[in-house]
Amino acid sequence: MLKKFRKSEQGFTLIELLIVVAIIGILAAIAIPQFAAYRVRGFNSSAQSDVRNLNTTEAAFFSDFRIFGTTELAVALPGSGNLGGGNVITPTAGQIPIITGTDTQLVARGLQIPLGNSIDIIASTTAPGDSFNGMAKHFQGDTYFAVDSDTTSIFFGVDAARIGQNLAAADLPVPAAGADEFTGQAAPYAIGNWAAR
Repeated sequence: MLKKFRKSEQGFTLIELLIVVAIIGILAAIAIPQFAAYRVRGFNSSAQSDVRNLNTTEAAFFSDFRIFGTTELAVALPGSGNLGGGNVITPTAGQIPIITGTDTQLVARGLQIPLGNSIDIIASTTAPGDSFNGMAKHFQGDTYFAVDSDTTSIFFGVDAARIGQNLAAADLPVPAAGADEFTGQAAPYAIGNWAAR
């Protein structure tokens, strides 16, 4: 009886194995690009969340001190950024991203910005500190997200060629009080106009 059972045992044929390998290859060819797209969308969501956090932090800063702040790292003293152009923030170990400014009583003020991993962020103000623009981008993302204190919108511009590129200070339009610097304006790197989200 045992001999009969062993005789009937056979492995898979070469054709069956090739069919299984081909099916796995087809599924992998479909899944891998989709996975990469999901990762980029996740990175973009993180940058969008951080630009919203920047907007909220700026609103709190303005509520407390009657000015908007610029981006700095906490290794710089609060108020050292004064008003005007902020620095692009890419936090590293031991550094805390903050917005900073000097209030109407000439007191240096600072407030921490919640910021995710690999996110570049910048906020810049007008000279009197009554308006600000902010922008964020994930290093591995393909979308720039921006806010303007003169609007309630989150703006975005997509450029797949900028994956793996850092945000530059020149990417952020110079803020102007009472003006929207994003609606209908050209976004950086010839990616078309900014769109509101």
